[in-house]
Amino acid sequence: MASSARVTTKPELPPQVLHQCSSLISLKLDSFSYLLWRSQMELLIQSLDTAHHLIEGSEPAKEITKNDEKADPNPNYIRWAKNDGLLKAWLLRNVKTEVLISLENITSPYKV
Repeated sequence: MASSARVTTKPELPPQVLHQCSSLISLKLDSFSYLLWRSQMELLIQSLDTAHHLIEGSEPAKEITKNDEKADPNPNYIRWAKNDGLLKAWLLRNVKTEVLISLENITSPYKV
């Protein structure tokens, strides 16, 4: 009996979910609240199955090539990029202005 490889993909993260989760965060990151803020964020990020966005190098390939044909956009990358942007925006939304200024050039959630 032959077995087929099973491809698993991460679901797309609806913006409404992050909006609803914001009410579960009791404080915004400031100069004194990092440990409490981080513990709340990590729990929610894990529950949303998006912790892989906090690991550098977890980004899937932008294109896929099948049987030496031309490269096609990778649907996993497209979904990942949308989720990555939403997660970054959500993290930055939960940071106070004085800290946000120092995060001005941050490009991905794992750097936040």
